[in-house]
Amino acid sequence: MLFWSQEKARYQPLDSEGERWQRQQNTRENWSRRYGWAITSLLLLANLLIIPPMVYKVWQAQQPPQPVIKPCGSSWQEAAAKGCQYDVMMNEWLPPSCFDAELTAEFKNITQWPFWTDESATQQLSEEELSRRTELTWTTVEYHYTHCVFTWIKLQRAIEQQRDIESSIAKMAHTQHCKALMLGKMEELDTAILYPTNDTLSMKDLGTLLEVGFPTCINARSMY
Repeated sequence: MLFWSQEKARYQPLDSEGERWQRQQNTRENWSRRYGWAITSLLLLANLLIIPPMVYKVWQAQQPPQPVIKPCGSSWQEAAAKGCQYDVMMNEWLPPSCFDAELTAEFKNITQWPFWTDESATQQLSEEELSRRTELTWTTVEYHYTHCVFTWIKLQRAIEQQRDIESSIAKMAHTQHCKALMLGKMEELDTAILYPTNDTLSMKDLGTLLEVGFPTCINARSMY
């Protein structure tokens, strides 16, 4: 059954041109605000997702690498297997990052450094034999003085080039040790250095004991 409603048939006046324009303008503004909020929200979300990881990566890249404890192990067999190299200047097995080949070559070119099995110099050792030795080794006073000077140079080069350096060389204790040696304060030297305090040794005399080392290396950036 159909009903006719006078209310529905009532005349509705048409909007004026200005009212239609105003409604269209309001609609545009509403959509513009919505688009604006949407774009702003997306940008904020992108910043939260992208910028913090980027900042962290930059910060992480600026941090010095963490030292690897005894990267060459604790024996010459283990060191050789790990790709480490024996450094006669330091009497240590070192990883490539800690080995200053240019400086060690300069040290070796000074002289043919002698190494002996005992204080009486009954048996001389080659560099290869020294690198595999597990007992104490005797060498000259000259080696000790030169070693000290070259460790200072090595430390400076490591800082300038941001290379790795033996943690023992980076410590003040080694610098104080070399200072005592240079200034002739034999009473301040540790017991591994067997200089008599009441006698004077020449540079060629045997007066230093060595033990092959397997140090931990640190990056020079971690020092300052």
